[in-house]
Amino acid sequence: MDQEIRDEEKKRMCSTACFPDNPELDENIPIGVECLRFTAYMCWWIGVVGIGIILTKIYRPEKERDSILIRAFGYNNICVYFDFPPASYVLPMTYAVTLVILMFWFLAFHLRMRRKLSEGELSERMFNLLRGMKLFEMLTFIIFSTIFAVNPDDTGTDEDFNERLYIHVAPWFLLQIGLVSLTWSSCLYGHYSGYWDECEFLTEFRGFPVRWIAWVYCVLVGVIAMLKIPQGINGIMQSAAWPTNAEYFKAARTFDWIFFVLVAGVPLFKSLLFLTYYKADLHVLVITLRVRHGGSLRGRSVGRPADVENKMTRDEARLGKRAETKEAEMDVITKGSSATPRASNPRASEKNVGEREALGKLARAVSDPLHTPSHLLEGRSRGATFSTADADLFSRSEGARSRGAKFTDFSDGAKDTKDAKEEENI
Repeated sequence: MDQEIRDEEKKRMCSTACFPDNPELDENIPIGVECLRFTAYMCWWIGVVGIGIILTKIYRPEKERDSILIRAFGYNNICVYFDFPPASYVLPMTYAVTLVILMFWFLAFHLRMRRKLSEGELSERMFNLLRGMKLFEMLTFIIFSTIFAVNPDDTGTDEDFNERLYIHVAPWFLLQIGLVSLTWSSCLYGHYSGYWDECEFLTEFRGFPVRWIAWVYCVLVGVIAMLKIPQGINGIMQSAAWPTNAEYFKAARTFDWIFFVLVAGVPLFKSLLFLTYYKADLHVLVITLRVRHGGSLRGRSVGRPADVENKMTRDEARLGKRAETKEAEMDVITKGSSATPRASNPRASEKNVGEREALGKLARAVSDPLHTPSHLLEGRSRGATFSTADADLFSRSEGARSRGAKFTDFSDGAKDTKDAKEEENI
């Protein structure tokens, strides 16, 4: 009976499968987290910064000498190569490619954190903190694409700046905060997950404690960002908070370029160094793609292997309960009892009623020839074709007979005969 229940479950799954009758196929895809980061930063430097500089220097060289950025902040930063045509026509496409690769890197980083959490090497509190930081960083990279959609209105005057400049600059301020969060979250993960301890070259290099460089780097990025953001806000407010002069702008420009090198140049150099000399020591994330026979995930998350194993255990228990219910119902009929066992699942009462009716028809078919379809009794002798329901009914009756089961007669004629026998006994 248990095998019959499993066969029915398999048929039901096959009827709704996205990939019917396909065997189970596994495909392992290795993903290097550091390689994804290196690819994303290369797309940024070549696809965004490089193309922007080339197009601006060829078609708009005057912007390097006079632009709205100079009037607002006192100097040109890297955005001067992003904001004006024809660079602003091309860079949205190249930044989109960079953004997609960055999203894959964030996903790979998150999966790696989940693995450390499942192995007990990363605490749940630290995991939740890092996950929140990564989500915020993803949001800042996505919002940064607004600068390509809203270009500053360069009127060539030093009058009050309009809202286009404010909308254009706000995503850049937000991205700077996101980049600070990115440096800190990477270092926190390396320290608290044990990743730095696993990589010997990150512990010390020729007697020098390399990990202390990472913490100094994080502090330096945070301090420069704390100086840059207020300076930028004071610039678009036309020095309303404090006065500025040429020396102030020169120092601000120096800090601006140092920050850009720290957040965009140092990570690229680090990834290149690791992939060139220490590739064998880096972690590789392996994603398994699986096509399951007769079913699909239907938008569910597979989760950790323990979750999958628990789900399989629950499915086995559910199938076992269905088998026990069907066995109990068959025992009631074979013993002639009028009692009906309680269904294991109250929500499936209508389904159980239908199954009991089918079993009742089976009992009448076996015990009373008048109520037995001719193609069930004589089908094999005269070559009749069974339908799916009749074949199931016939196989159940034959199996019950082979076990010596006695069926209660529910037909009207049998009921009259039973009443007559009781009167004679009286």
